[in-house]
Amino acid sequence: MPTPDIEIRAATRDDAAEVAAMEREMVAYFDEIAPPPPGEGPSPPYFGEADILAHGFGERRWFELLMAERGGRALGCLMYHYGYCAEDPAPCLYIAGLFVRAEARRQGIGRALMEAGARLLEEVGGKRLIWSVWVRNPAAMAFYESLGGEYLDEEHFMCWKAPNWTG
Repeated sequence: MPTPDIEIRAATRDDAAEVAAMEREMVAYFDEIAPPPPGEGPSPPYFGEADILAHGFGERRWFELLMAERGGRALGCLMYHYGYCAEDPAPCLYIAGLFVRAEARRQGIGRALMEAGARLLEEVGGKRLIWSVWVRNPAAMAFYESLGGEYLDEEHFMCWKAPNWTG
C-alpha cells in the first residue's frame, strides 16, 4: 500500500505539462525494455501537452486523468475513459494508460491509482475495468496479475486506423 503521504486527485489543465513529461519517460522506458531496431532513433512520445489540453480538457473530454503526488511532486498518473459493456450490461471504465515514475515504483502507487479507478467505476454502477498491457512489458503484466487482473483469452483487441477505412 502507498504511504499515507500519497495523494490521488483529479488532474487539472495545470498538470498537462507534467503528464506529457511522464509520457516521454514511459516511451523511453519502452525503448529500454524493447529497443527500437538498429538504425532507428528513440521512439517519439505518443502524445504531448497540446494533445492533453485538447482532448482531456477541451470542449469535449475524451479522457480523464488521475494524478498521484507526494509533497506536490507528480509520481504517477492514470488516464481513463468511460464506456459501456453490453454483456454486463453496465458502464465500464477503460484504462488508457497507467504510469508510475521509476523512483516511485513498488510503493503501492500503481495499485492506488487502479483502486481509485475502480472506485470511480463503482460510483457509476459499473462492473468492469478494462485495459490492455503491452506483451513486451513483463513487469506490467506481473503487476496487473498481482492485482487479480485476468486475461481475456476469448477476445483480441483489434484496430482499424482511419486511413484504412473503406465505404
